[in-house]
Amino acid sequence: MIKYSELNPIKTKPRDFALWKTVTLGLKKSPKDYRKALEKDGYRIGDYASLILNKTEVSQTEVELDLVVVTIGELGFNEGARRDKIYARVIELGLQVCPAEVGPALRLAHKDQPRGEWLRIGMEPITDSDGYLGVFGVDNGNDDRWLLSHYDNPDIVWNADLQWVFVRPRK
Repeated sequence: MIKYSELNPIKTKPRDFALWKTVTLGLKKSPKDYRKALEKDGYRIGDYASLILNKTEVSQTEVELDLVVVTIGELGFNEGARRDKIYARVIELGLQVCPAEVGPALRLAHKDQPRGEWLRIGMEPITDSDGYLGVFGVDNGNDDRWLLSHYDNPDIVWNADLQWVFVRPRK
């Protein structure tokens, strides 16, 4: 199994972020395999999430990633921030941006997601068929568990209380 940190080396010493969950990429070999697994397990896929899922690169090798959940405020942006500022801070603090595959892999792994929890995946956005940028959301609202896409125009300021998922490198 390849270590993700070998693919995405860190340049600074990571701050201690609590491990939230470990996911394994590469268990599904294509976006179509993810779609089948999500539908089989009763998850809903938003229309725009479906479009970016089609463009998601899927690891052909099993890779375990340790994930953390942080709010924009916990990163020091009490008034919110744009994605470029958020990602720069994340890297400065020793975390890493997620591969897009974390979205569907986490949706499958996060079976006990509490109602009302909405997690954005800290990933490079993918354009949908309309040309809009989107990041995956692993969301549970109104008793439905979703893989969604959240619109991510570069000028959007994300609220300080929003929760994002990033990779915590292994030591």
